[in-house]
Amino acid sequence: MATLTRIEDAVEAAGYSRRLLRICKLGNQTDFIICHSSIRNGPDSLLSELNRPGVKRGCFIRAAIVDSDGNVKIELERSQLFSEVVQSAIESERFFCGSLEHKTRKIAIVAWSVRWKEREDGRFPLECLRTMIIGKHIRNICQSLGWICTLIGVDCDCLDDFDNWSKRLDCMPDRLVKFPSPQKDDHFTRAILKKIVSCGFCSMAVDSDQNETTVNLGDYVKKENPDGGYDKSIREVTLCANGKLSDLVLNVTLLENLFDSDSTESLIHLAPEKCKITVEKTSLLWKMFSKNSAARHQQFVFHGGVSFPDGKDISISELCRTRERQFEEASATKYGESTENVSAKNIIRTLTSATIKYDFISKSIEAPVKVRLDSEKRTDTSADRAGAFIVYNYARLCTLLENFSTAVKKEIYEPLGEVSQADFTLLLDDGEWDILFRGLCQYHLAVKDVEKNLEKNLVSQATSLSLQLNKVSLYAFAMVQKFSSYYGRVRILSADKPHLRPLMHARLHLIISVRMILEHFLRLLNIRPLEHI
Repeated sequence: MATLTRIEDAVEAAGYSRRLLRICKLGNQTDFIICHSSIRNGPDSLLSELNRPGVKRGCFIRAAIVDSDGNVKIELERSQLFSEVVQSAIESERFFCGSLEHKTRKIAIVAWSVRWKEREDGRFPLECLRTMIIGKHIRNICQSLGWICTLIGVDCDCLDDFDNWSKRLDCMPDRLVKFPSPQKDDHFTRAILKKIVSCGFCSMAVDSDQNETTVNLGDYVKKENPDGGYDKSIREVTLCANGKLSDLVLNVTLLENLFDSDSTESLIHLAPEKCKITVEKTSLLWKMFSKNSAARHQQFVFHGGVSFPDGKDISISELCRTRERQFEEASATKYGESTENVSAKNIIRTLTSATIKYDFISKSIEAPVKVRLDSEKRTDTSADRAGAFIVYNYARLCTLLENFSTAVKKEIYEPLGEVSQADFTLLLDDGEWDILFRGLCQYHLAVKDVEKNLEKNLVSQATSLSLQLNKVSLYAFAMVQKFSSYYGRVRILSADKPHLRPLMHARLHLIISVRMILEHFLRLLNIRPLEHI
């Protein structure tokens, strides 16, 4: 789907930011309304570029004019855009590949949160769960680009309920590594300490077990990384005191043990914001002495914590059980059926997983997540259960398409033709345009933004990664809302009469394209799609 990208190219060629289209209004009859306040140098150059024959034809622009208020209005050839978007969405590889030539990369994501955020009762804390969900999401995006990406959890299996609940929520890391024991006299760890000391930033040499060895990371940053990127409060840190190695040395030992010299091109440290200083100190110490390629190219993603409006501190097991109970009660109320059978339990678990994952990923990474439980007042039920709402509507899509397929087998309907033969000029309902333009197109742009941003950050070797992952989730939810509204209002499977059949087939192709995009979104979040609820 390249139409919006081509329009962005034209806007950029006229001397404006590509993001101008993202902040413009979207009208019903007029597809884009770019406010005059956004066009500081006047609309002439923009109109001239948009109305060039090649641009106009390639972007499916019907007309680009200036209204009486000085706003630029762009009307698109909707049927052509329907044809391009629906066809490329059904061929989902083409929909998401775009024109970027992605270099194959080897990336590792190390999730550090568990190491420093273990609860006093030994149970898996929610901040660590958010780390794993974000890490899995980033890993899936990297893999969709053809990169080799591995999510590594540090010391996670020491927590009593990690294994149980992380498997049920499908957020297990690809690898689990044990943290080195501080009591063990490890020759490799001592050798690491000596390498750090030999770098020249230590205040004392290690000549007996009673010495305290410190290193001035502030001096190292000034010399090796003058542009910053690390917290300015990092100064002198202790490596060894009274014969005991610090956690920082053990952290570095773990990293040096974990990666071969050229097995990984870059490393992303992922942790809650509260762990920021410790993770950055670990990164600097490793970078100081290691010849490992991953040590040379380290980046950070720090995320906000998880809290509850009334200040509660509950574990992942308590949250999951609460959500499962809510769905069980809702199912019993709506359908009057027991949820004790295996099939019903699996559905409840999938809805629970989808709800928690969406809650944790739909906020910007830096922002804290406030989880609302059933005892708290809600103003927007659908938004409060957005993950389950997406799964539920995916099942509605599948049921609709299965009903059509069954009817075809019974010769009630004619088989669906090729998407290239569909007559999209018949899709005149505003709901259909909403699904396509504000749903499929905007979701596509959100995914491409994340991919471009991720690749740009990795290529530029920025210390801190800025990823707007939440936009993908928000646009997926918005698309599902538009589909749900349309589905409740429009009868898609009509009588199979010759004069109605072309419209029904065009609508079915649109529905199939929505299903393909939702499958893509559910894969990114590791949510199991349900075809029946």
